[in-house]
Amino acid sequence: MHGGSPIRDPRRTRHTQVTHYFFDDCLWWSPGSSDTMIGEPYLREVIDISTGRFVTPRFHGRPVDLSRFDGVYRYPRPLPEWVVPAEG
Repeated sequence: MHGGSPIRDPRRTRHTQVTHYFFDDCLWWSPGSSDTMIGEPYLREVIDISTGRFVTPRFHGRPVDLSRFDGVYRYPRPLPEWVVPAEG
Protein backbone atom coordinates (compact mmCIF):
# COMPACT_ATOMS: atom_id res chain seq x y z
CA MET A 1 0.00 0.00 0.00
CA HIS A 2 2.85 2.43 0.68
CA GLY A 3 5.44 1.18 -1.75
CA GLY A 4 8.93 -0.05 -1.17
CA SER A 5 11.41 -2.65 -2.23
CA PRO A 6 10.31 -6.18 -3.08
CA ILE A 7 10.39 -8.57 -0.13
CA ARG A 8 13.40 -10.83 -0.63
CA ASP A 9 13.17 -12.67 2.68
CA PRO A 10 9.63 -13.09 4.09
CA ARG A 11 11.09 -13.89 7.54
CA ARG A 12 12.57 -10.38 7.73
CA THR A 13 9.76 -8.21 6.38
CA ARG A 14 8.24 -5.49 8.50
CA HIS A 15 4.65 -4.44 9.03
CA THR A 16 4.22 -0.69 9.21
CA GLN A 17 1.61 1.98 8.89
CA VAL A 18 2.42 5.49 7.70
CA THR A 19 0.01 8.34 8.30
CA HIS A 20 0.41 11.79 6.79
CA TYR A 21 -1.53 14.77 8.11
CA PHE A 22 -2.15 17.70 5.81
CA PHE A 23 -3.44 20.97 7.23
CA ASP A 24 -5.65 23.57 5.56
CA ASP A 25 -4.12 26.61 3.89
CA CYS A 26 -0.67 25.05 3.41
CA LEU A 27 1.84 24.22 0.71
CA TRP A 28 2.72 20.54 1.10
CA TRP A 29 6.22 19.38 0.36
CA SER A 30 8.61 16.49 0.95
CA PRO A 31 11.74 17.73 2.76
CA GLY A 32 13.78 14.60 2.00
CA SER A 33 13.28 15.04 -1.75
CA SER A 34 13.72 18.84 -1.78
CA ASP A 35 16.80 20.96 -2.35
CA THR A 36 15.98 24.06 -0.34
CA MET A 37 19.50 25.49 -0.68
CA ILE A 38 18.88 26.18 -4.38
CA GLY A 39 15.15 26.81 -4.05
CA GLU A 40 13.86 23.53 -5.47
CA PRO A 41 11.11 22.19 -3.21
CA TYR A 42 9.54 18.83 -3.98
CA LEU A 43 5.85 19.65 -3.64
CA ARG A 44 2.89 17.31 -3.21
CA GLU A 45 -0.46 17.04 -4.89
CA VAL A 46 -3.06 16.40 -2.15
CA ILE A 47 -6.48 14.79 -2.35
CA ASP A 48 -8.94 15.21 0.53
CA ILE A 49 -10.10 11.63 1.17
CA SER A 50 -13.31 12.86 2.82
CA THR A 51 -14.46 14.63 -0.37
CA GLY A 52 -12.39 12.99 -3.11
CA ARG A 53 -11.35 16.45 -4.31
CA PHE A 54 -7.91 17.86 -4.97
CA VAL A 55 -6.94 20.50 -2.43
CA THR A 56 -5.53 23.80 -3.65
CA PRO A 57 -2.10 24.37 -2.08
CA ARG A 58 -1.59 27.81 -0.57
CA PHE A 59 1.37 29.89 0.57
CA HIS A 60 0.69 32.92 2.77
CA GLY A 61 -3.01 32.55 1.94
CA ARG A 62 -2.51 32.64 -1.82
CA PRO A 63 -3.10 29.68 -4.16
CA VAL A 64 -0.01 28.06 -5.67
CA ASP A 65 -0.02 26.67 -9.22
CA LEU A 66 1.82 23.34 -9.00
CA SER A 67 2.39 23.31 -12.77
CA ARG A 68 5.08 25.98 -12.22
CA PHE A 69 7.32 23.46 -10.45
CA ASP A 70 9.33 20.54 -11.83
CA GLY A 71 9.42 18.57 -8.58
CA VAL A 72 5.84 17.61 -7.73
CA TYR A 73 4.55 14.29 -6.40
CA ARG A 74 1.47 13.50 -8.46
CA TYR A 75 -0.86 10.60 -7.89
CA PRO A 76 -0.51 7.86 -10.47
CA ARG A 77 -3.02 8.15 -13.28
CA PRO A 78 -5.62 6.94 -13.91
CA LEU A 79 -6.95 8.13 -10.58
CA PRO A 80 -9.18 5.91 -8.45
CA GLU A 81 -12.90 6.25 -9.25
CA TRP A 82 -13.64 8.00 -5.94
CA VAL A 83 -11.44 11.00 -6.89
CA VAL A 84 -13.26 14.00 -8.36
CA PRO A 85 -11.34 15.26 -11.43
CA ALA A 86 -9.56 18.58 -10.92
CA GLU A 87 -11.05 21.57 -12.71
CA GLY A 88 -9.09 23.28 -15.43
